[in-house]
Amino acid sequence: MKRVFVLISLAMAILVTVGNVFAQDEPPKPPIPEPSLSPDWSLVVTDFNATLYVNTRRINHLREGIVEAWTLLVPKGEWRRNWVNTLKTFLLLQGNDPNNAEKLWYITSLDKINCKTHQYTTEKFFAYSFGKTVLYSAPSQYNAWKDIVPGSIMEEVEKLVCEKHKDEPPKPPIPEPSLGPEWKLVATNPSVTLYVNTRRINYLPEGIVEVWALFVPRGEWRKTLVNRLKKNLTFKGEDPNNAERLRYVVVLYKINCRTRQYARLEEVVYSFEKTVLYSYSSQYEKWDKIIPGSFAERIEKYVCKKHKEKK
Repeated sequence: MKRVFVLISLAMAILVTVGNVFAQDEPPKPPIPEPSLSPDWSLVVTDFNATLYVNTRRINHLREGIVEAWTLLVPKGEWRRNWVNTLKTFLLLQGNDPNNAEKLWYITSLDKINCKTHQYTTEKFFAYSFGKTVLYSAPSQYNAWKDIVPGSIMEEVEKLVCEKHKDEPPKPPIPEPSLGPEWKLVATNPSVTLYVNTRRINYLPEGIVEVWALFVPRGEWRKTLVNRLKKNLTFKGEDPNNAERLRYVVVLYKINCRTRQYARLEEVVYSFEKTVLYSYSSQYEKWDKIIPGSFAERIEKYVCKKHKEKK
């Protein structure tokens, strides 16, 4: 019996020793690599949990202290495990293989920051694999504003984009009665004169162009706009008679030169005194087909021709 006990003890010692050897020889898991990014992506923060970048070319300064920005997050360690588990749930709900979540590399998201209230919301996000394929994408199910926690990575994003927001006030170009050379005449008829601001054309990827247009309405079309403005002012609890002072309308368009579609992102109505009568910012991009002969087509022809020349 004593001999058997000695043999068992010896075997256990050998197993422990061999186990320690294998444990020491087992290579550590390689770190999550950083993606190869263009100079547009600015490093905001990096630590053992994540690396975060902001696309400085895609920062969009809106009204009321709101800024839109694309961020790219490379999660690591425990944070990556949490993201993988969350992604598995999303993939299951879509009827896709949840094991694909293990391929997660980085997440890009379109975030909206309120520089006045120190809050943020995520409008949409994309999860990418190590092969740079999209594992999952979705618009935000709700645009609930969340407080930016001091010391969080979102606070670092806020510092970057809100500092730039101070430097670049988000005011649309307000033309003088005698327009400067940056305003290009695109179309004119008895109902309206249309200009495009050539200094404020923003060429984005995928054939997208952002451009400010200025409409000076006349005749029946002006009456139509005045009546519409009266309803908007009444809804806001303001004097609807102010609509009679409408002089011109400035609109921020987004044009898709590939699909021949457009979206109206912002609209500002000015009085004869150049004061703002009414302003509107779209909460989402509603794309419409460009109708032949329309003013949107005139804008498209101008900016998309310039877009080709830029390439």
